[in-house]
Amino acid sequence: TGNLDEQTGDHIIELLSSLSRDHNTTILVVTHDRALANKTDRRFRLQQGRLTEEPARAVV
Repeated sequence: TGNLDEQTGDHIIELLSSLSRDHNTTILVVTHDRALANKTDRRFRLQQGRLTEEPARAVV
């Protein structure tokens, strides 16, 4: 979504999220965009060749 305008990018992300929920599937998103990463259920970080899961966000 990096080359799309913000509104279109958000729409694409919502569509992918809906597809994932409706079909009980996983969608893998690779991004440098922290705002986009924060919209996901789980986040992993690849840093210095190591893959680690980031702590879950608090649900308010």
